[in-house]
Amino acid sequence: MVLSVTITKKISITFIMLGLTACVSVNPYTQPNGAGTQSAAQVIDKSGQLTENEVLLEPQPTAVPKEVSAVAAAPAVVNNLLIKAKKQQQQDDLNAAMSTVERAIRIAPRYPASYYQLAELKFESNDFSNAKSLAQKSISLGASGSLKRRALELVQMSDNYISQGL
Repeated sequence: MVLSVTITKKISITFIMLGLTACVSVNPYTQPNGAGTQSAAQVIDKSGQLTENEVLLEPQPTAVPKEVSAVAAAPAVVNNLLIKAKKQQQQDDLNAAMSTVERAIRIAPRYPASYYQLAELKFESNDFSNAKSLAQKSISLGASGSLKRRALELVQMSDNYISQGL
């Protein structure tokens, strides 16, 4: 009985050790073994004399992960939804267009063009306060170029209407 307990303990310890070695992970930001440049180094023997050249492997600097773009990209489905919303807007179906853009925002919540398009729809439906905040959200998410310019204009126009009490 004592013999079977010690064998069981040894087996358990062996499986634990195997499990721990299986948990070792590789850092994805470092070069794999063998990568690097080679250089020659002189070897000094016990007597202090230079004897031969040894090839050493100099490690490459650790790879740095690429930074995520400041502006999120939209999946194709989001672009399709925004196109659909534009068509709905052209057909004067503002509620359907807003619902479509809100769906696009749920799919890609960091895409600034969606917020700007919803801001336009809110502005067109005389909801100037929400139009202003959505245009500002578009800018805060990294809108640039003409999108940023149009969002800034929409913020200013909304402010004008809000100050007039409309």
